[in-house]
Amino acid sequence: MPLSLTRNRRFRAAGLVASGLLAGLVGLSSGCETVSKAQGKAGEIIANYKAGTLIATLHATPASVLAASEQTLRDRGYSIEQNASTEEQGGLFARPPAYNLGRTIRIDVSPTASDGSNLSITTNPWDESLARITLDGILERMGM
Repeated sequence: MPLSLTRNRRFRAAGLVASGLLAGLVGLSSGCETVSKAQGKAGEIIANYKAGTLIATLHATPASVLAASEQTLRDRGYSIEQNASTEEQGGLFARPPAYNLGRTIRIDVSPTASDGSNLSITTNPWDESLARITLDGILERMGM
C-alpha cells in the first residue's frame, strides 16, 4: 500500500477518535439535568434543581417568602451577611454557623405576574439536599 494512503487512514482514524472525545466532553459539560420534585405539605410545590440552584414558585408575597427564609436560616444557626430587599423583591446571603465549615446559601425572591413569588436557593458548593431541606423549612414556616 502506498505510504500516502496509510497516512490518510491514520489521520482519518485520529480525526474520528478526536471527534468522539470532543462529543463526549461537550455532552459532559452540558449534561446538567433538571431534577423536579414535589415539596410542601400537599406536595403541590414543584421545585426544580439544576446546576446548584433550586427554583420554585410560591403562592405568597415576596415579603412573606423573604421573612420566612430569613427566619429559617437564623433558626438553623446561619448568619445573614447580606439582606437586600424591597417590598417587591430581595435576596439573602447566609453563612453556616462555623465560618470554614458547611455551605453558604443564597436566596433570591422576585414577584410573579400572578401575585406569587419566584424563589431560588443556591448553595455553594452545590448541594441539592441542603437546598431542598431549606425550601422545606421555608414552606413549613409559611404553612405550606
